Amino acid sequence: MAPKTSSLYPYPAVQYIPLLTKTIAEGVWDPPPGLDRPALYVGKNDPAWREFLRRTYNLTLPPLTLASGEILFLALNFRPLDFKYRGYFVTVPAEEMPRHYRLLGLQQGIFYKDRVIFAVCDREGRPLCRKAWEKDRKRA
Repeated sequence: MAPKTSSLYPYPAVQYIPLLTKTIAEGVWDPPPGLDRPALYVGKNDPAWREFLRRTYNLTLPPLTLASGEILFLALNFRPLDFKYRGYFVTVPAEEMPRHYRLLGLQQGIFYKDRVIFAVCDREGRPLCRKAWEKDRKRA
């Protein structure tokens, strides 16, 4: 008899790559009205992105220095519990946490696909948010 799989991880555990993350910043923030649901952003540290966060989400991040090939994962209104990668997807189980943000660093060299979907869900597998990200080929 085949082992039972979860709704979060429908494939055998050996098919998932656990991702290491580095917490860069985390805290409490005051989201503008209507922007209090879980959201995430994946990308690099550039001035346009930082300005977008400041204007749209009323969130100012501390100055950042990233390692070569590192990308940012910004969790808004949730706390990521784990990151597991398989194929085109990174599954991120999380707990909803209103007014909480966490900025994490991930190495993009681990991804063997050029385009990846980060899918955030609660522990029961209900989707909270998702975001597509494309690998920067110059740094891969």
